[in-house]
Amino acid sequence: MGKQDRERLLEARKSLEISVGQVADATSRLLEPLRDLNDEQRDAVVMLGLLIQGIALIKRPPAMMSEDILLRFKEELDAICPPLGEVALSMDPCFDATVSYLSALKDCEDEGRSEAECPEAWGPGAQAVMCTMKMLEEKIKPAIGTLLGGQKPPKPIPWPIEHSQE
Repeated sequence: MGKQDRERLLEARKSLEISVGQVADATSRLLEPLRDLNDEQRDAVVMLGLLIQGIALIKRPPAMMSEDILLRFKEELDAICPPLGEVALSMDPCFDATVSYLSALKDCEDEGRSEAECPEAWGPGAQAVMCTMKMLEEKIKPAIGTLLGGQKPPKPIPWPIEHSQE
C-alpha cells in the first residue's frame, strides 16, 4: 500500500499543478478589469486580499474566534461585494487531511527522514492534494466560470470544463 500511496501522491500533485497552472495562466485576463484602478482602489484590492488572508488565519481552530466576529466580517464583505463574505468564511474541507499529512511528515522529519522516506505521510498527503484538486475543479473553477458567463457580454471560460455542474 505504501508505494501505491506515494504514486497517488505524486500523480495528484502533477494533476493539481496542471489545473493551478490553468488558473495562473488566466489570471491576467480574469483580473483585467482591475488594470485601470487608481492608487486608492488598487490599495483597497490589496487590503481585501490581506483581509481574506487574515480571516483564513483567524478561522483556524486554535484561535477560537467568536462566531459573532466572523459573522461581522462576512456581513461587511457581502455588503460590498456578495458573495465575497460567504467565500472568505467558507471552511476548508481539506483541513483534516492536511493536518494528518503534516503530523506524519513532522514525525518523519523528527526521525531524520524526508518525505520520500516517509510512507506514513504519503496516504494523508495524497488525500489532502486530491481534496484540494476536487475543490479547485468542482467549486472554484466553476464559480469563476459562472461569474464570467454572467458578465455582459459573457466572457469565455479560460480552461476546459471537464465536469458538468448540472
